[in-house]
Amino acid sequence: MIKILILINSSIAETPMNFQEYSGHDNFWESKPQIVICKSQTIFTKKDVEKAVSAWKESYRSIIYEEECTYTEESGKIKIIDGKNLNYDQWGYTSYIYNDAKVGKKQVKKFKSALVQINKNINNIDILIHEMGHAFGYSHYDSTYDIMNSYADYSSSYTYNFPF
Repeated sequence: MIKILILINSSIAETPMNFQEYSGHDNFWESKPQIVICKSQTIFTKKDVEKAVSAWKESYRSIIYEEECTYTEESGKIKIIDGKNLNYDQWGYTSYIYNDAKVGKKQVKKFKSALVQINKNINNIDILIHEMGHAFGYSHYDSTYDIMNSYADYSSSYTYNFPF
């Protein structure tokens, strides 16, 4: 029984992201975004944000701190802010502004800005990784042990053991 649990936990830790299954691979940013950590409105640090972005292997212009931010999208920026405007049952939500574009014959999104709102009581970095996935254009993938699962529970402090 213990061996089975170890195998299950090992497979969870090694494969929480199924990139090949996500839609949104062709979405892109108009220019590399600047990531803004709204210092008084989030618990996440620059190190946390770097880890979240590296999970997606996406590039960005810079990561900066601002003491306080507005709840509106700003051109060229991904702002990480508290969940003041979230519904009571939401852990996080990402909104964005984009234009439709074509890559070959495929219709995609060309992002201009994103606002990542995360409930300030949640300290699980997986929610940051999940919402940053949305900020870079990825959709939900409801596999049981996937970071983009829309039904995941981020209320615990358990995090996946990512290999990066």
